[in-house]
Amino acid sequence: MLTINRLAEVQQSDPLTRAGDWTQQLAATVTVRLDATGAGTAYSGPVNVREYWEITQASVSASTNVNEALCTLSLGIGPNPVESLGTTRSGSSGDTNTFGGTILDVGYTLIAQWSVGDALAYGILKLYGVRRRYGRS
Repeated sequence: MLTINRLAEVQQSDPLTRAGDWTQQLAATVTVRLDATGAGTAYSGPVNVREYWEITQASVSASTNVNEALCTLSLGIGPNPVESLGTTRSGSSGDTNTFGGTILDVGYTLIAQWSVGDALAYGILKLYGVRRRYGRS
């Protein structure tokens, strides 16, 4: 299972904030150049030790929308999708997916895969939520 509820572990082990813990708002943007067929993949996730992301919303769009792209959001390990979260037919003009606090630990990613979009357009993935780090550096 890809969703790891590290927040629950932190809260259960110590109800008070421990030295070294921090929380920040997450607003990450990843851009990818779509190929000649209008396909491309963008992904993002935490890379720092003891950091995890609680994703509450993801949006996808493209720089042009002559051909309306399909876009599939998935949970994965690195660039490799493991569990599909859904597909939108508005991958170019834009669509937003709201999550109930999906947790990504280091190595896990949220992946957007565009297909049949405009050749050489830019696919844009935006992730919103909270970044948390637990324990000392």
